[in-house]
Amino acid sequence: GRYIHVPPQGPESNWATNFVTPWWEDPQYYIGQKAGKTRKITIMNLMTKQKNTLEVPVEETVEEIRERFWVHNAHAGSYTWKRMGRVLNMEKTLEENGVKDETEELVKLGIDPDDHIPVIHLYFDDDLTEG
Repeated sequence: GRYIHVPPQGPESNWATNFVTPWWEDPQYYIGQKAGKTRKITIMNLMTKQKNTLEVPVEETVEEIRERFWVHNAHAGSYTWKRMGRVLNMEKTLEENGVKDETEELVKLGIDPDDHIPVIHLYFDDDLTEG
């Protein structure tokens, strides 16, 4: 058929139904891993005052978040990433950098987690990189 494992509309003699592995379990069709959990993070450029809120997997490192952020700022590599005045280790996750995910606790308290999204500040390094 036109799509994986979807039969054609009419009868066709060359369409097989003897699939050994369903497409959703076939590694050749994997495009990534499913996030165990996601969280929101706001990234604020202190030079331009631009803010972007991203929803990111908790398993991602800050470096992977920076790669995701490049659609918003092609010079993201020219900035130092900080939280509460502390430089973030780009090879660690947000949690490992001390940026706790308080979503569950806020929900238990009846507080909307979207009202309390952690902010990462970007400080321009002026390192003359090109975007």
